Amino acid sequence: MLNQASSSEQKAQAFGLQDHLHTIGLNPFRELGEPVKASAIGSEDSMDGDMRQFMLKQRRCDYFNTQSHLVAMIVKLSETLSAMEKPERKACLGSTLNLINRWLLDRRAYMALNNEGPLSLLGIHIPMLRKHDTRQQVLRVHVDMCRIFSSATRAPFMLVYETANLDEVIKSHDTDEASKEDTSSNESVFLSRAVLDPLASSIAAELDVQGSATSCPRQAVWQLLGDHSPESWLQLQIEAPTLAPPRPLTVYPCSRCEKAGAGAWQDVDIEALAQASTEFSMHAGFISNGGDLHKETMTISAAKRKCAELPGCRGFCHQGPATADAVKIFFKGKWDNTVDEDEWTSFKVEAIGATAGYSAAVAATPGAPAEENATASPTELPAGLLKVPQQCINCPACRRNEQALKVRRLIWGDSWKDKVERARKASPYGRYRSWTLDAVVVKGADDLRQELLAAQVVKQFISIFEEAKLPLWLKDVEVLVTSANSGIIEYIYDSVSVDSMKKDCPGKSMGEIFKIAFADKLFEAKQNFIESYAAYSLVIWFLQAKDRHNGNLMMDSSGHVVHIDFGFMLSNSPGGNMAFEQSPFKLTQEFLDVMDGECSDQYEYFRTLVIRGFLEARKHMERIILPIRMMLEGSKMPCFREGSESVLQTLHDRFFVNLTEEACIEKIVDLIDSSVNNWRTIQYDNYQRIVNGIL
Repeated sequence: MLNQASSSEQKAQAFGLQDHLHTIGLNPFRELGEPVKASAIGSEDSMDGDMRQFMLKQRRCDYFNTQSHLVAMIVKLSETLSAMEKPERKACLGSTLNLINRWLLDRRAYMALNNEGPLSLLGIHIPMLRKHDTRQQVLRVHVDMCRIFSSATRAPFMLVYETANLDEVIKSHDTDEASKEDTSSNESVFLSRAVLDPLASSIAAELDVQGSATSCPRQAVWQLLGDHSPESWLQLQIEAPTLAPPRPLTVYPCSRCEKAGAGAWQDVDIEALAQASTEFSMHAGFISNGGDLHKETMTISAAKRKCAELPGCRGFCHQGPATADAVKIFFKGKWDNTVDEDEWTSFKVEAIGATAGYSAAVAATPGAPAEENATASPTELPAGLLKVPQQCINCPACRRNEQALKVRRLIWGDSWKDKVERARKASPYGRYRSWTLDAVVVKGADDLRQELLAAQVVKQFISIFEEAKLPLWLKDVEVLVTSANSGIIEYIYDSVSVDSMKKDCPGKSMGEIFKIAFADKLFEAKQNFIESYAAYSLVIWFLQAKDRHNGNLMMDSSGHVVHIDFGFMLSNSPGGNMAFEQSPFKLTQEFLDVMDGECSDQYEYFRTLVIRGFLEARKHMERIILPIRMMLEGSKMPCFREGSESVLQTLHDRFFVNLTEEACIEKIVDLIDSSVNNWRTIQYDNYQRIVNGIL
């Protein structure tokens, strides 16, 4: 019945695909071919060895062709969206992706009735995300999670899809063949029930077939197909799985509350409690070899107060005997056996209430929140929903933590981890161990070759910093170039642009937003911010990346900064290569405020990381230059407009290899100082704000 279905045009019309989209190549039933081949169903038993090998070779050829056609089609979809009016884009995206889902369903139904493996050659794999097995195949696009990004001239969109290795063997109570190994490595054997039955069961559940839990799930699928004519099958409506509502936010008690773990909550004065309820025991030696939460120079009494404020802090230590003078304090998140070293002095927290008993405290609290309230608006969540006991509603620390969770949900939404968990529970294929939810950004009419080059250079920096054990953080983003003017980029989970953050919190500066959003983990977030900002400052300097407005700076929900869009670097710049941005890297006041200003210890930590990272990169200059040198010959990329010799020479000069280390450090300090509130950087931000509305 499947192979007798209507024509590709009729299928497109049945699922609401506009006629002109079919003609320009956005109909998967025409671009990807028919999902079912009648000659293959049930015919494997009669094949001899040579014919079977020929069929497997044909499958491999079809697999790669179908994969190429899928990538070309979704890239063409992005190009088509850019030529449409903005109100029409969402409907066009939805109808095309829904038709892709129907093609995938028909293909999976064919797989369930097929006898010979591997199934991976019958599926579709988007060649992205290096960590994935290439046998992972796309099962379904989550149309409700896909969205089109705002852009002046283009229409890139986020594609969210679930994948699994359908050749994976699933243990079943009614078959002795199941094991934890898969059979996909042996391409000449018939597929076992341990592979086919779970797939058929999942399809039956997806189609809501009664009796899908029978001992022969494939029979249920056969019966379903037999009950439908080609026309009725085409009209069959497949409902997308409904995801459970997001989890309610949970505010943990302030660790300084002496009753936090016992269920007897009370309103507290934070400053008084920090000094009165926290007790420390002094030990010789240091707490542990690891677990540093924070480092800062201060007195012992100030360290005790900060330890009480620092979430998860188990104590602190300093080198030398106990003293009233300011010393460098190491705040620790774990306590190992005390090491017998007289050169160190440690203070262990003894009387801070543990958060481990918080769940019991909430359970014992009258009027605990009901689960059905979990869908309330994140900006209007009542304290009860956040599981703050009534007695502690006015506690400043809990109110601050509650507000931080609200603001983070307002800015970043639900975490990607939570979305994956909810999608897995709702998916009929969630039983597969290999199941995962992925997201990529599809870009049409956009040259991503420079993005790929920048990503390769960033990867070199990551390796260099890791080898040197420097706490510098960079995001390794995968880029797939599909043509000279299109490609696909890995989506950066749990991240938004700095521009978007400021628009979500109008009237607030970046420093204020940061302190509010990360009030419950401020020291950790600041450390993440500084270590990532320092690392990207070096990348921006060496690559001379331009167009550094706040729309091209992303921040994740942990405080890391990620620079995106390397369309202008090395020798080209916006505005017809007018080279307006002259600052070594962006370091305006709003980002200095996140580091508590130029006179703070955090800013000194930033400067130290930039210097140490620069000196380490200088030692491995050739590793950084090599990807660029390889691309120079015969390349017409805009970033090489000044010629290969000029690009290489200026890049080489930026490493200051002709200077001694002391002289190099002085030059690095000059770079940092010249970047601080650089006039041209400020004016470029003003221009973007006035012309493009980027805050």
